[in-house]
Amino acid sequence: MVIERRSPWWRGSVSSDLAEFLVTFSHGQVSEIVPARCDGCGDSVFVVGIDDEREYAVRRCAGCDRPRVMLGGTDWAEVQRAVCPCGGELFEVAAGFTERIDGELGWVYLALRCTTDDVLGLYGDWRITVRPTRKLLDLV
Repeated sequence: MVIERRSPWWRGSVSSDLAEFLVTFSHGQVSEIVPARCDGCGDSVFVVGIDDEREYAVRRCAGCDRPRVMLGGTDWAEVQRAVCPCGGELFEVAAGFTERIDGELGWVYLALRCTTDDVLGLYGDWRITVRPTRKLLDLV
């Protein structure tokens, strides 16, 4: 689908719009995009928590309530729950990664699409400093 780019919020009607949003937001620097799917039931809608200080996120499946720590984090203790401007707390999730010249991943962008009003947003972006970096692709 096409992202609706009216101010102040961009909207996407399908989960694949997250990929276009990530590429646009990163000015084409994102080379790998990983959409989140529940390991238990395969659902793609989550409650999401972000820890900006420790640079990771967590998600809990809306379908089966299965938790998952994303992007190398450790637990739910310090996360702040993601909330859309509309107040919605259920999201589709995708992570976009940039690649450095040496083939390692350099940066991660965490994008969410609110399932209540379709607003797209960037909820986290962190420089990747721990190696090996490619393991993060499996931690979305």
